Amino acid sequence: MLYLRYKFIRYNLLNILLGVLIIFTAIGCGSSATQQQTSEGTGTDTKEIANFSAPLPTELARHLVTGSGLSAQVIIDKGSASQKIIDLNVDVAGNKVSGTIGDLKAGTHSFDIVYYISSGGTKVEVASSTKNIVVAAGTTTPVTFAPSDLRYIDTDRDGFTNLTELESGTGWND
Repeated sequence: MLYLRYKFIRYNLLNILLGVLIIFTAIGCGSSATQQQTSEGTGTDTKEIANFSAPLPTELARHLVTGSGLSAQVIIDKGSASQKIIDLNVDVAGNKVSGTIGDLKAGTHSFDIVYYISSGGTKVEVASSTKNIVVAAGTTTPVTFAPSDLRYIDTDRDGFTNLTELESGTGWND
């Protein structure tokens, strides 16, 4: 009799555990199907927001002190149909540039950072760099450029960079 009671309890516990497992499986599959239907059914892709942050290069950081109007932009996916140009905030205290980039699909994007110095009311491009970065949902995307990553621009191709010519007071475009 004790053996039958043990077998009955074991059988019922097994049925209960199996029932719970089926319920959890059904709930898990249901929520996944609902999420997939929401994004596919509407025909729209989920868009992400990236927080962009990069340290200022040493060669350019000194221009914060001189008041020469240092500014920066980031160009996302340059040359593509989804290209975005975002003006960045120049943070003197934090010695970095930063900004928020909206409407990005999660995945790999190219980030072109361009630094400018104002000269006579004109924004002169002095340096730029490109990185491919993976953007994930809800994360801060720090981008670090090594000094060797930056290309210093020579608009007039005279052998002196725009930065060097602006610092020495000569014509950067002549």
